[in-house]
Amino acid sequence: MYCCFYIVWNYDYLTSAIIFGFSLHDQLVALGAIALLLEATRRAVGMPIVVIAVLALLYGVYGSWSWLGTFAHPGFTWTGMATQLFFYD
Repeated sequence: MYCCFYIVWNYDYLTSAIIFGFSLHDQLVALGAIALLLEATRRAVGMPIVVIAVLALLYGVYGSWSWLGTFAHPGFTWTGMATQLFFYD
C-alpha cells in the first residue's frame, strides 16, 4: 500500500525526478511495487502469466545477449526498468 501512496504523497518531487533522476528510495519503491504486482498476479490469475511477465522483464534487462540475434537491444538496468514501468504512464 505504501508503494501506491508514495506516488500521491511525492507527486511534485517525482515530476522533477523524471527530469533529474530518481533517488535510491524511489528505485527501491519501484522494485518493491513490481514484486508485489507479480505476487498479486500470481494469486489472481495463476503462475503461467507470472512466468511470461518475468520472461519479459528478463528480456528487458538481458536483451543485449548475442543469442537473441535480430531481437537484441542495448538492455536496461533493473532499477532503470523498474522506475520506467512504475513511475511513468
